[in-house]
Amino acid sequence: MRLLTVAGATSARSSSRARRAVSSRRALVLTAAVLLALAPWALAACSSEPFSTVEIGLSTVPPSVTSVTVVVRRGEELVVSATVPPSRASISLGVPAEIPLEFTVLARTNRPGPAGIGRMPAYVGRVLRSIPLAADATRVAVTLRPAGVLTVIAPPAPEGAGTTVHVVSDEAEAAGVVLRAREDGFVGSYVVRAGTFRARSDDERFVVDAPGRIFVARESESVFVLSLREFADEPVTLDLDIPELLEALAEEELTITATGADHERYVDPDAEVAWRIDTAPVAGGLVTPDGDAAGTLMGLPADPIALVAVQATRAWVHVKALLGSGVEITASRVVEVQGARSGPPVAVVARVTDIDARRTGTQLLIELVDANGAYALGSTVTLDLSASDPWIDLGGAPIASIKARDRGRTLREISAPSGPRQQPLTLVVSASSTVTGFTATTTVTLQPLDLP
Repeated sequence: MRLLTVAGATSARSSSRARRAVSSRRALVLTAAVLLALAPWALAACSSEPFSTVEIGLSTVPPSVTSVTVVVRRGEELVVSATVPPSRASISLGVPAEIPLEFTVLARTNRPGPAGIGRMPAYVGRVLRSIPLAADATRVAVTLRPAGVLTVIAPPAPEGAGTTVHVVSDEAEAAGVVLRAREDGFVGSYVVRAGTFRARSDDERFVVDAPGRIFVARESESVFVLSLREFADEPVTLDLDIPELLEALAEEELTITATGADHERYVDPDAEVAWRIDTAPVAGGLVTPDGDAAGTLMGLPADPIALVAVQATRAWVHVKALLGSGVEITASRVVEVQGARSGPPVAVVARVTDIDARRTGTQLLIELVDANGAYALGSTVTLDLSASDPWIDLGGAPIASIKARDRGRTLREISAPSGPRQQPLTLVVSASSTVTGFTATTTVTLQPLDLP
């Protein structure tokens, strides 16, 4: 959808009548709808600046569009705006000449949008231009792209985090949103071009705790929770030590340590370390001698945890440590307890480390399993995640693979920092092999965003 902007010239200067008229910019904005019908010299009477008449000509408009709004700004200042039905052939506006102006053209549907937005936007286009004060007309093309609404919910920021946050589009020419974190929090809705964005902080002391890809769907509202946390000057990583391959009835120890930024052993007696073991196809395949599959320890390094491989299973060990500084770190490790001889794949299984961590990021484990629920070893398949909801950041290309050397599994990082309000998201994993003809699909449901 394209709009053609034609600027005609006037020689508007202040006069004695102008000095008796309303001189403030706010008065000009409030009377813009009336001034649209007046001659160019009448526009000049409202300001001492030279003015030109801008005429917006509408091209073919999609049937879903019920109104078109043109907004002209000089920096943060509103100069003039007008809303007309799409059947109107053109819009005439009076704007200051010879200064940079931002022209925003917004095409709306008749469906209601979020609070403060009005009708749901369908297309948006922006261009920065200076309109000359000249006898010849200037022709400017404005291309409108599919649009949506990004609603940002920002809980109270940490003390001193009055930083600027840029929500930047992945497409260089598309405009983003500039936000200011506040200690009392805020909620705001913004019309943006449909597509993908990322949020980053200008203050190196604070980082956005959900750095994944933000998605905004066309003609819809997408919600993003903007939360800041202090940057960890000394990043700490968890180290889990346990063999990836165990024999049934074998006994092993899980040791949990941490490494600091200097690559030295990290010691934190105040750390709270929570661990758990998820096993499939049945629970309890890898437990402590007392039968526990979860527990909490104090301090890093943590005391070793004795484990018994009760039966053949696919085990996934998860550890979350809350450091004494308040920083939370996680790690996981896949453990295979061998059983009978592995068979060909009959299903694909997808699991996530922490279903509640969809906003800030979690790990996705994709497994090929045989008829006994064990890993289908030696198999090679193609994975397709492209049918997943677009709000899910897949952490890489939607097409991947499990090769024979992967022993029937693969891990990747995923997140979903944005999404429709109060709606769950579905992650879809399809596996196929052109060699064996194997096909299977599984899904994971990510719960709606936990809105503050």
